[in-house]
Amino acid sequence: AYASDFSSDTNGWGVFITVNSALTGNVDAEGKTDLLQWAWSADEGDSTAYIRRSMDSTVSDQAGNGTVFALSGEFYYDDADSSGVADPIQLTIGLGSFNPTQTAVLTGTDQWHSFYVTLTAGASTPGSDALAIGIANSADMPTSGDKIYFKNIKFEYIDAS
Repeated sequence: AYASDFSSDTNGWGVFITVNSALTGNVDAEGKTDLLQWAWSADEGDSTAYIRRSMDSTVSDQAGNGTVFALSGEFYYDDADSSGVADPIQLTIGLGSFNPTQTAVLTGTDQWHSFYVTLTAGASTPGSDALAIGIANSADMPTSGDKIYFKNIKFEYIDAS
């Protein structure tokens, strides 16, 4: 199990693939404290945008066992220039090397959302022991000045087979 704590740093989360962004922990914004801020210094374009956190062998140890995990949290997409982020916002949430993944579909920028997905560790789940959260829809790719805030990210076993 994992529960985020962004009160002093990024709690092990890092930018993955994304070239025009950075993560900062211990940010206060949008009425909440101790947030993880993902901020863009330039348009991301049609690239891929993910953040990820390495885990111990919890994920790959369950490969092929049918173990069900849950990943949940809160996020706020600050569309700084109202550039036309597609509605609804779609986040890809995944285990390991993005296998399996689920998409959280949430309506509206500039407001807090909660997400909750379940993921089943299959035979092809290993590859890396990591949690990943990214932008699923190219129309949601951030532009310069956009920020996404995260809070209360939790990863837990739902069913161990």
